[in-house]
Order: sequence, then structure tokens, then C-alpha cells
Amino acid sequence: MNVVYFPTIKITPTVVEAASLSQSVLEADYIIFTSGNAVKFFMEEVRKFASEEYLQDKIICAVGKKTAEVCRQYSLNVYLTPVYQSAAGLFDELKDQNIASKKFLIPTSRIAGDELKLLLENVGAQVNQITVYDNVLPNQDDVQEFANGISSEKPDMFVFTSPSSYNNFNVLMKIENIQSYFENAEVIPIGGTTASAIESDNVKVALIPEEFSLDGIANEIEKMINNKKKDYTEDIN
Repeated sequence: MNVVYFPTIKITPTVVEAASLSQSVLEADYIIFTSGNAVKFFMEEVRKFASEEYLQDKIICAVGKKTAEVCRQYSLNVYLTPVYQSAAGLFDELKDQNIASKKFLIPTSRIAGDELKLLLENVGAQVNQITVYDNVLPNQDDVQEFANGISSEKPDMFVFTSPSSYNNFNVLMKIENIQSYFENAEVIPIGGTTASAIESDNVKVALIPEEFSLDGIANEIEKMINNKKKDYTEDIN
């Protein structure tokens, strides 16, 4: 299998006022990280005025295993990583832990959704969602070589890790008829939110992995390929 990587998102830090961030951290009972980038850029800002010990009394939660791994790289002890790796999955494991009136800090990107924030607020938690990085469209010149390669040999399968990666791909590839472009391809999103963005363009989603991660996608693709091989073998026998 030939895998082509196409960087459709450029990650850039945002300006975070140190005094404001310090106060936000000081007030928080819980800190929730929804991505490795959130951990990285949050910690880069925190390290400007404090060490990791500043966060020792905070309850750290990570939405997924990969995010938890990045937390540990910054010496953060992760209290909870949900079995169902999503905002809803994390909330389901937090909601019975007497979190009403607890204060949550969620460092995230500028374009992040507010699903988790709303779920927590609906049960009485206080939530401060702050922006620590931006997801922006890369310069066309920086990715033109990737775009040319895909144009010359269109993939049979597309994997998208966020709504931004999907939408930016369509922009960078200058796709006019999105439904037609993906019509004969297997399109695989990392999770439900990305699937919704894809389906809003009337593009069929081949599958949604049980585990919302690249490992989860890889496992599902392997199953898909093995099932197709099995069906082919049965057809010729």
C-alpha cells in the first residue's frame, strides 16, 4: 500500500497574555486537553512563567491516548483518558464525579468546537475555553508538490483527521465538484465530527473507526482490506 501524506493544516501559536493564563490555571480544578497540539502550545506558554510543578494539584484529562502521551512528555500526570476517545466519551466518564461547580480549563485551537464546554456547563461546571494555537490554511506554494502528486495519481482512499483537514484539502486541490471527486474513493474520517463535515457535502463515508485515532483508522482499514480479499477469494472459488 502506497501512503501519500498531504499537510493541509498549518499550526501556529497564538499570543496568550501571561498574567491571564496564570490566573486561569490558578483557578482551575481540571485541565482538559483535546489534542497533542493543545498540550504543546499550552505548556510552552506556561513555561514562560512557571514549571510543570505549577500544575501538580490540577486534575489533568486527555481526550485520547496520543494526547495523553504528549502530556506525559511534559511530565503531566493524566488522571483520565476515556475509553471512547471523544469529547462525549470524556464527559460520560466525568459526569458522575460530582463536577457541578468545578472549574475546568480547556486549552484548544481557535476553530475548536464547544461540544465539551456545553456538556460540562449543562451539569453546572464552570468552563474557561482558551485559544493557544491556530489551524490555518498552508500557503499554496508550500504544498503544491503534494497537490501535483495527488492530481497525477489520485488515491483510492482518503483519510481525514479533522473537519479542517477535509475542508482545506478541497481548497488546496481546487476541487469544484466535491461529490464527484470522491465518488469512487473510500473516504475515512477519524471520528463523528469529521464525518459530519464530509457528509454535509453529500460525500459517502466508508467507515468511522471505533477508536478515534490514527491507530483506530489503521485497524479498520486493515479489516476492510482483509474482508475484500476474502470476498474476492470466495467469488473466484
